[in-house]
Amino acid sequence: VRPIASFTKVMTAYRLFESDINLNGISTYDAARHKAKYHAYRISQGEAVRNKDLMKAMLVSSRNTPARMLAGSVEADEKVFIASMNEQAKEWGLEKTYFSDSYGYDLGNQSSIKEYAQIFGKALENQKIKEFLSIKEYEYNEVIDKDGQPRHADLHTNRLMQRSDLSFDILASKTGYLYESGYNMAMLIQRKSDGKMFISISMGNPDYALKFSEPEHFTSWAIKTF
Repeated sequence: VRPIASFTKVMTAYRLFESDINLNGISTYDAARHKAKYHAYRISQGEAVRNKDLMKAMLVSSRNTPARMLAGSVEADEKVFIASMNEQAKEWGLEKTYFSDSYGYDLGNQSSIKEYAQIFGKALENQKIKEFLSIKEYEYNEVIDKDGQPRHADLHTNRLMQRSDLSFDILASKTGYLYESGYNMAMLIQRKSDGKMFISISMGNPDYALKFSEPEHFTSWAIKTF
């Protein structure tokens, strides 16, 4: 059991869709309500973004503040939304999983590899979540711009998705990193030779410089071995 960092956002996405989030809806940024502890998202007070674009920022770029904006679009009290994440974990029989925020910065967000594999697999049953987690790069414009910089663009945080020379295809992925958690990577991959699919999850990689190469080696070994 260890902190899961931004792996948390996959459960956030699952609960958002269970709450019938309107992807074409628009959320307006209010710093007092939405600014995350580790912000790193370029948005100014009063700017507005479509929910589907916030979903890209959350799941593809792994930005924290969009997670709070999306949670706020379906539940006025974020604590109630987080409680629903924990209720979902209990419903799935996950005894070692707990959520303390909607985006993974708090060390109270914890799970084990075995239980997180269940979360990732359950989330991927939702085709829209799977589609978001498969996006390699994106761009969008804010609906309401206040600072003269309406355009956003980014690549998936799993840079392996930009590669064409891998021995497997990555169908969906989510990363997570905190110093205390190490580097985490979850992938749904497909073996090129026969189309067999695997879920590959690594947690706690202490070497940030090897955050991509180690999961690649591990996954390559797995598809040769099984």
